Amino acid sequence: MVCAGDVLSKGIFPSVRWPTQHIAPIVPVVFAAGNHEFYHSSIHECLRQVREASAHPNLHFLENDVVKIGDVAFVGGTLWSDFRLFGRDPQVAMSYARSGMNDYKRIKLSKTPFLKFKPIDAFRKHIETRDFIACELRKRRGQKSVVVTHHAPSHVRLPAGFVTIRLRLATPRIWKTSFVRQGPPCGCTATFIIETITSLAQQG
Repeated sequence: MVCAGDVLSKGIFPSVRWPTQHIAPIVPVVFAAGNHEFYHSSIHECLRQVREASAHPNLHFLENDVVKIGDVAFVGGTLWSDFRLFGRDPQVAMSYARSGMNDYKRIKLSKTPFLKFKPIDAFRKHIETRDFIACELRKRRGQKSVVVTHHAPSHVRLPAGFVTIRLRLATPRIWKTSFVRQGPPCGCTATFIIETITSLAQQG
């Protein structure tokens, strides 16, 4: 089972508990956190704790990670925004996001030391995940790979009036994501099928 996040909004543990208890004993579970998993919590501590506590051999948590199940490699992470949709000035987009998005009011980057989560942190995390995915796909060129991210890699096939991060080219043939408003409910996955596999690059 692939779960691409936004299951609950009280930290990662409640979101992974149910699939760990009920699905992982039967089939492997691949889980990438959504932004809501970090609400009322902190990113650094949540990621550290979930890695330390993910003891079930069939629960695979991805945050710049890869796991191979059979002959298929699952690569991914949350994939935050780079604020460059359609080449717009990311500084302007980040300014609007900081004052208008709940992520930057409800998420902490760290509890100790206390650090607020800011758009620049999301931008840096986007770059980390984008580069990790690109590197892993290059290493696995010609092999079976599925990318799992919470945020979508492209505006293509998203509902009219709503767009997310745009990547210029490269993806694997299958990319699982859950952040699609007015489409599948949060916690479910949408599938992007991209026929041309080249190199991963940001728009801008």
